[in-house]
Amino acid sequence: MPGEIMKAFKSCRAMEAMCRKYAKANPENRLDWLAEADKWKDLADHEALSSEERTATKSKARGARTVASSNARDGRRLVKG
Repeated sequence: MPGEIMKAFKSCRAMEAMCRKYAKANPENRLDWLAEADKWKDLADHEALSSEERTATKSKARGARTVASSNARDGRRLVKG
């Protein structure tokens, strides 16, 4: 994961852990804290997924450029399909 995304991911996980800790320490508001923890978990999962999608997109773009440049060297054209 790139630096900024990793920081956001770690921050979300830290907030999730803090909410779960508060849930244990504060039984009368336990469900509220657990719901808040779930929100932070979902946000962390979204950050991780977004990072993976960006990485996959960049990899595909690099792969297409590599194929195009190797085809250009040997005289073939890249055909869109």
